[in-house]
Amino acid sequence: MAGAPGFAVPRWLRVIGIPGVGLLLVLGFITRGFPYQRLGEFIEAAVRRETPILLQIRSVEPRLTLGGPGLDARGVRAWGPGDMELELGTLRLQPAWSLSWFRGAPAIHTHLAGPLGEAEGTVTLNGSGAWVGRLRRIDLATLPLWEVWPGMALEGSADASIDLRLGESGPEGTIAFEARDGSVKIPGIPVAVPFDQLIGDLVLGGQAIATVNSIELRGPLLSGELTGTVGHARQFESAPLSLRIVLQTPAASRHLLESAGMRVSREGSTRVRITGTIANPRVQ
Repeated sequence: MAGAPGFAVPRWLRVIGIPGVGLLLVLGFITRGFPYQRLGEFIEAAVRRETPILLQIRSVEPRLTLGGPGLDARGVRAWGPGDMELELGTLRLQPAWSLSWFRGAPAIHTHLAGPLGEAEGTVTLNGSGAWVGRLRRIDLATLPLWEVWPGMALEGSADASIDLRLGESGPEGTIAFEARDGSVKIPGIPVAVPFDQLIGDLVLGGQAIATVNSIELRGPLLSGELTGTVGHARQFESAPLSLRIVLQTPAASRHLLESAGMRVSREGSTRVRITGTIANPRVQ
């Protein structure tokens, strides 16, 4: 008895179908079988090991993009030295288009959006780690500046360009920022001083923790420029300060500086030196 004729699978179906089934299995593992919560715990542990920051991630979920598989880390919060606490929101990660992959340095595109504002850039994992990107619409009122300078407070919105890498003694690189339509509360001055622009140019690392090339304030009541350095120390609170401030104010606002014990010239200008340490600044 002749056997029943077999069903011949077309070649095009074998060529497309078998890899397609494999791809579906891989995608199924990515979306349903991968232990993403373990990955979140791994990220938290890595940050805790390499930095003084305690990171908490509520959940990690997969996300497919044109650039490849990605991750959404939701409910990201961070705690730093002292009482610093930041709610960062959602962090998105996916492979970045970069030639660094061919040098054995993976590049990851990052996008963070939350109450603080928005940050987007590229992390390059080249042994020490580096991040290049931009901050947009940062809410200055949410920054824990009181940890660096008690009594200091800012309001307004800022954008920044950042190019940082992790060196042997901490972060190294450059930060350039511009804030608009806000105010600054300076210790010793009884009222918050409004500004139209606050422009900064800083260098981290090298001979100091931070070198302030210029932080320039432009406002209707007060204008000025801050320059100087924050030196190296074993503990951040003990970092020595060597800062200089030049301030200019119209005659109608001279009382703002005089109320802080500053001597103001007839032209409405004054010069201030800040020495001491982060924890104990001295104004001269």
